[in-house]
Amino acid sequence: MFSRILFLCLFVALSGTCSSLTCKWLHHNFRRYSERSMELLDSMGGPYIETTDRRDNETVPFPYPLYKQASSASAGDKLDFIVQVFEEVGALFKEDHKSVSWDKGHVEKFRMVINGQAEGFSKCIHNQRTPNKGLSDYFKALSHNILKRNGHRAEAWELIRNQIKHHLWRTDIVISSLFSAKS
Repeated sequence: MFSRILFLCLFVALSGTCSSLTCKWLHHNFRRYSERSMELLDSMGGPYIETTDRRDNETVPFPYPLYKQASSASAGDKLDFIVQVFEEVGALFKEDHKSVSWDKGHVEKFRMVINGQAEGFSKCIHNQRTPNKGLSDYFKALSHNILKRNGHRAEAWELIRNQIKHHLWRTDIVISSLFSAKS
């Protein structure tokens, strides 16, 4: 009797852990969506610029420690983190971007692809998601300290676009670790 209960508990635990690794959306759509979001982000503007105002980078440094933590997390926690990144990026790009000369169609398509990634990865999560407070605070800081403080000017948006490119690269690394963990 005890061995059956132990086997059942082990089965439930492993199926929950491995289910994200067998998620159909992840295997069939991830790469296509990832490439498309990067293409659209690249085509929105010109060359990526770094800020000339050191205060912007000091105020909102890229959250490398959060990505390092996510990379070593469980598969489910990695997916939670990735979904939150895409949701936060989608929300950020809802803000006023009239000052930039980006192709509005590309911006809208970018938002659609980012939201599609958030929805797709959400399908791979079977438990209640727990938002990462550090990641939420980081995106709030981008919105307040970069965009709002600078009046949503084009230079601020270009800095945001540069930050988002780094996020897309880093999410790819975290997601790729799901595939390598499976091998």
